[in-house]
Amino acid sequence: MITSRMDKWGIARALDEISAYMDLSEVNRFKARAFERASRAVAALDGDIGTLIASGAIYDISGIGKAT
Repeated sequence: MITSRMDKWGIARALDEISAYMDLSEVNRFKARAFERASRAVAALDGDIGTLIASGAIYDISGIGKAT
């Protein structure tokens, strides 16, 4: 579970960095784009991300899947 030390902006930034590293390492480009979409989805959230993660409702958000 993610603690309050990491807010939605930190999570979005981490997902965006993962996307960039995947792009640079020439891993599957579609996976890199998936992390980029997840980053945008997290940044656009209005609710508390910790609550969404704890309840599993995070997976109901478009752009966020179990792999991300």
